[in-house]
Amino acid sequence: MIKIEFAEKDIESLNYERYHHPHPMVQRKMEALWLKSTGEPHNKIAQLTGTSINVVHSILKNTQLEA
Repeated sequence: MIKIEFAEKDIESLNYERYHHPHPMVQRKMEALWLKSTGEPHNKIAQLTGTSINVVHSILKNTQLEA
């Protein structure tokens, strides 16, 4: 399991950007991260975002590297 800690301000930003970012792929990434912040399992995140589990893992791993 990939563990990421989210600050409250980060969660608020993710929640906003998942609907308002101009690029749809970034919206999907923000949605995946927001779902992770709510505690959803990776397979459910993949299902809800319409991506594969490998894409979800890639998003989460890249987010860990940036932190």
